[in-house]
Amino acid sequence: MHFVKISAIVLFALTSTGIFGQQSVPVFANRRDSAEYSLVVEAINKIFIDRQVNTEYEKSTKKFDSLIRVERGFRDKIIGYRIAYKPRKGFTSLDDLKNGKVKPDEVIQLSIMQSGVTTIPREIYSCSNLKALELINTSVKRLPPDLSRLKQLQSVYLYNNKLSRKLKLGKNPNIHRLVIQGVEAKSLPKSYKNFASLDSLELSRNIGMTAFPNISRNKNLVKLNLIENNLTLQDIKKGNSSLQDLNLQKNKITSVSAGISKFPNLKKLGLNYNKITEMHPAVGELTRLESIGLYQNQLDHIPTGIFKLKNLQIIDLYYNSLTKIDSQISKLSSLKVLYLSNNQLTELPESIGKLSNLKELYAHDNKLASLPQSLKSLRELRVLRVNNNYLTALPPSIFELSELENLDVSRNYMYNFPSQLDGLSKLQILGLIGNPWENTEDVNRVAENMRAKGLVCLY
Repeated sequence: MHFVKISAIVLFALTSTGIFGQQSVPVFANRRDSAEYSLVVEAINKIFIDRQVNTEYEKSTKKFDSLIRVERGFRDKIIGYRIAYKPRKGFTSLDDLKNGKVKPDEVIQLSIMQSGVTTIPREIYSCSNLKALELINTSVKRLPPDLSRLKQLQSVYLYNNKLSRKLKLGKNPNIHRLVIQGVEAKSLPKSYKNFASLDSLELSRNIGMTAFPNISRNKNLVKLNLIENNLTLQDIKKGNSSLQDLNLQKNKITSVSAGISKFPNLKKLGLNYNKITEMHPAVGELTRLESIGLYQNQLDHIPTGIFKLKNLQIIDLYYNSLTKIDSQISKLSSLKVLYLSNNQLTELPESIGKLSNLKELYAHDNKLASLPQSLKSLRELRVLRVNNNYLTALPPSIFELSELENLDVSRNYMYNFPSQLDGLSKLQILGLIGNPWENTEDVNRVAENMRAKGLVCLY
């Protein structure tokens, strides 16, 4: 499914037709907010037109800044987006099937894009080899049990299905993947239990979706994608023991409740782009978790429950408000990739050296003035990025990291170039730019040697 979602700010720069002619339109809970938002966007578009003819540029800049602040105030009131979906490439259209341009048994993927369609067209039941069915801008009230006659049908996609009541799902043992996007929350199915073989469910980008879906009786469900909704995670009543991959990116989550522990077999948890400030210690009960994404949240510390995740291999904490890393980080014995960049860290704990399986450490764009000597114990480390900090020197222990392939110390405050870098025989990428090096001859020599070998040295 191809779709374009353009943010309001980008729209202002690209068009003067306003938001309602675009492929993505924000939806508000009431008409008044929608109307006022439309007027703000129209005013901003007018400023772009005026600028093109160079009229009152300075005055328009002040007005533009003011309008942008107003527009930003509306963003938290947006409950979803109307997105103009188009049929996917490779899908046969219903018209081509009806007109005989393609034989029914040749149809593998079928797209029905037609408003007013309330039932599944009878023509599709002759498509014995159908594997994927796509419904766009329809008003289908039910995915009937008759679909189970299509033994090859495994995937169903519904986009912008317009209903005033809940979509009904008839019993079907064949469908493995269900995608529902762009619909009103009130029209989402009450449960998904009738799709007994369902292993992948995507309910992303719906309008006004605040309730966590009822998936407790889907015993084969492995993946659940809920990105860009209005979920808070405060209403998880029933869990699912088969779920392994849960993506909650871009919701309205400020606190991860104890309910998250009701998915005990999770291996991957995506919480990027929320406003999380705390996590219940019950997150530590997700003992099989291997990857957790907390990119761009509002954490000022690593929640204590995370330190109980013995199988955790990847943790992404980019763009939070971390000021300190607790020494308990050493308990993450399986950790392979640690993302700590773009925070407010002034130091890393010595205990970080106990992460014996760590292969990649990203701590750039912080306020680090030094690095721990214990780094020498990270014998598996391949990537170390500490650029954009306040480092004045590298600890000698760095040069014992014999597996290091990527080292970036750019844009720090280093004066003396460590000639020992020559001893890192596996180094392939070295970032040195933006430091006030005094022994530039040594820097040039190492840079030239690397480039002669076809390696990358940024200097």
